[in-house]
Amino acid sequence: MKISERDRRICVRHRSRKSSCQACAQACPENCLDVSRGLQLESERCTDCGLCAAACPVDALPGSTRSVPETALLLSEAKQSILGCRSSSEGISTLRVSCLGGLTGLDLIVLATSTQEPPLRLNLAFCHKCPAGASVVPIVQDRIDEASSILGEDQITALLDTQDASMTPRQAMRRGFLRVLLDPITDAAQRPSATQSEVSEGEEFSGIPERQQAVLGRYGVLPDSSKRWLLSKTEGCDDCCRCVGVCPTGALSRKRVDGKKVFEIETERCTGCRGCLDFCPKDGLALSTPEIACTEEAWEKSAELK
Repeated sequence: MKISERDRRICVRHRSRKSSCQACAQACPENCLDVSRGLQLESERCTDCGLCAAACPVDALPGSTRSVPETALLLSEAKQSILGCRSSSEGISTLRVSCLGGLTGLDLIVLATSTQEPPLRLNLAFCHKCPAGASVVPIVQDRIDEASSILGEDQITALLDTQDASMTPRQAMRRGFLRVLLDPITDAAQRPSATQSEVSEGEEFSGIPERQQAVLGRYGVLPDSSKRWLLSKTEGCDDCCRCVGVCPTGALSRKRVDGKKVFEIETERCTGCRGCLDFCPKDGLALSTPEIACTEEAWEKSAELK
């Protein structure tokens, strides 16, 4: 994995050294991320597992979670839905992402909902050959269970048997493994990808807040690892608007009304990174717990605060 300057500009820890966010470092099984100096990676130890990207509350790290809008678009056009890993050429797949470990429970719900023919299948059969496999497989299994608790059973499955995962598409059809088959099967590397402009113009899953909104609107609930946060002003806020520059998701903004600065909170875009709270020297903002934020009463209150 390579961290670009663009990634660092998104990272809330890099935006403000006062930030307490350590989500990526805590998720890394190799301890190769250092956030004490902004966002630094010891690349020689990185296995590209993508777990840090999945843990990041603001999509600051490159990984599978960033490719969700494009992948969802392609899955909606395909009649077969098998996700594989780009680092391995083994096994059947309709599309390949950088690493299945980089997909969150929220991402899996979005992708499973986008498929023409459920279930969404994740090819984990060859992960044992990857240095990150031992860390990735059990976590992906947990995320499948989390997503399935909302979608229902058999909407997302894992391919763990190398015989099934190695079949040719027609062998799989004869075994009854696939109900509908693309002919010929086209790998994601050979398919024309959706352009960024197509994704940004027509895709509703472009960022974490958009995915949350889509899943919440369809199922009325979010997975436990992806909850709504209620961000609000306190009496200490003097509308200085300095925290706006720290927020990487657009939850905070400033406008001028009648020549005066107006500080606004779009709380549904808040992903709980705490960057604004750590930055504000006057304790001018408050963040609820996920459980409180997800109650109907709290959500109505958030609408009144905006």
